[in-house]
Amino acid sequence: MAERETKNVATSFGSKLIIKTYLTAREQRAIQNVYLENAEIDELGHPKIKANSADIVNQAEDALLSQYVVSLNDDSQNLLNRLLDLPNKEMDEIKKIIEETRIVDDKKKV
Repeated sequence: MAERETKNVATSFGSKLIIKTYLTAREQRAIQNVYLENAEIDELGHPKIKANSADIVNQAEDALLSQYVVSLNDDSQNLLNRLLDLPNKEMDEIKKIIEETRIVDDKKKV
């Protein structure tokens, strides 16, 4: 299997990241599963988020970061915890970079 395409990005705070330029279907399912694991299926077969799933957005965001980010400052160990220890404004910037990457990937699919 060919190596996955990645890109090097830097935040305005000086962190260097390597992120994937797209997700595989398996990786995308890992993110979707966060929502589905916190859902109940109604009588029509539609998923409905359980009332007690207050942390679901954070769980999904953690899954997104885990799937996209390959390394932070040339280190791939303990990535999620290291990302979560960054300043909030830097994390917002990283999420924006990932979202822009997702938009470009979606446009390629059309």
